[in-house]
Amino acid sequence: YDELEKKIKKNAQYTKIINDIKSYNSRGLQPKYLSSGDLDVINSRHILDKTLDYDNFEKTNILNWDLQKKARIFYNDILTYTTGANIGRTQIYQKEQKALASNHVNILRIKSENAKYVAFLMNSFIGKMQTEKLCAGSAQVELYPKDIDKFIIPFISQKSQTIICNNIDRSFELKEKSKKLLDIAKVGVEMAIENSEDKAMEWMEREVKEIGLEV
Repeated sequence: YDELEKKIKKNAQYTKIINDIKSYNSRGLQPKYLSSGDLDVINSRHILDKTLDYDNFEKTNILNWDLQKKARIFYNDILTYTTGANIGRTQIYQKEQKALASNHVNILRIKSENAKYVAFLMNSFIGKMQTEKLCAGSAQVELYPKDIDKFIIPFISQKSQTIICNNIDRSFELKEKSKKLLDIAKVGVEMAIENSEDKAMEWMEREVKEIGLEV
C-alpha cells in the first residue's frame, strides 16, 4: 500500500483525497421495497463490474423521495458497494431519473473534479488496493464514508481524462442502443409472424434509423 501511494504521488500531475473534492459522501437508507412502486432503488447487487444493472433496480413508493433525502441519487453520483464480497466496486449513475440508494450503497458527489474520472479510478486497481487498506471488519468487511474520504485520487492530464470519460459515455450510449435493438428485434419477429416479413422489415428499418444506427 505504501509503495502504491509513492508511485501515485510520483507519477500523477497532482493528487487529491476524496474529502477535499466531495460535496456529499454518505450511505443510503433501506426503504421498503414495493414491486408496483414508481421510484428506483439501487442496492449493492446492482453495482456490477463494468456498469450498473439498470434493468433490474428494485422499486419503492415515490413518497420515499421526500422521506429519505439522505439516500437520494442524482446524475453523475458515484455509487460504491460497501459490504461483503465485492466491497469497493464502484460505478457512476448515468440516468436522469430519480433513484434512492439502499443502506449498503455509498453515495459520493464530487464538486471540483470530473466525477466519471474519479469513479473510474475508484473502480480500478488503484481504488481496489485502497479499499483493501481502509476497509474494516473480519467476518463481514465494511467500507464506511469516513474510509472513502481518505482515498487518494491521482489526476492525469485534462486531455487524457477527457478521453477516458468520453469512452465511458460512449460505452453507456452503445449499451442503451443495444437494448433498444433487442426490443426492436423482438417486436419485429412478432410482426413477421402475425402480419408479414416485409412489413416487419420496413418497421424495423425505421426504428433502427430513429436510434441513430445504420441498417
